Amino acid sequence: MTHPENDDTDTAYRIIETTAIDQVTHVRLYEETWSHIAAQHPEFSNRLPSLEHAVIDTIRNPTEVYRSRTDTVSGYVFRSSNNLKANRAMAVPIRVVGEGTSARVTTAMFRGEVKGELLYEGTDEQG
Repeated sequence: MTHPENDDTDTAYRIIETTAIDQVTHVRLYEETWSHIAAQHPEFSNRLPSLEHAVIDTIRNPTEVYRSRTDTVSGYVFRSSNNLKANRAMAVPIRVVGEGTSARVTTAMFRGEVKGELLYEGTDEQG
C-alpha cells in the first residue's frame, strides 16, 4: 500500500485503474479495508500477496460487472472467473464516492453467483 503525494492523512491505499464500465475509472483499496477483508473472510486471513493481486486483477480485468442489488445508485460488483478458489469466482464489491468516477473497495470474497443487473461481460482467460 502507498501513501499518495499531497495526502495529509495516515491512510495507506492503492489506486487501481479500470475501463470495464464508464461509471468507474479508478478504485481505491485502503489498508483498513484490506484488514476488514482479512478479518471477516477466512479465505483471506493469511493476507497472501497473491490474494491482494487477485483483488487488483478482478478490478482491472473483470469477467463481469454487476450493479449492486443493495446500492443501485453507487454500488457495483466486479467479478472474475479468472481468479478462483474451490470453483468460486472472486467478487469485489465497490462503491462510487461522490459525483465522479472514483470508487473504493468495500470488501472481497469468493462467490459462486452474483445477482444484479449485468453491466459488463468480458473474457474468461481460462476457458
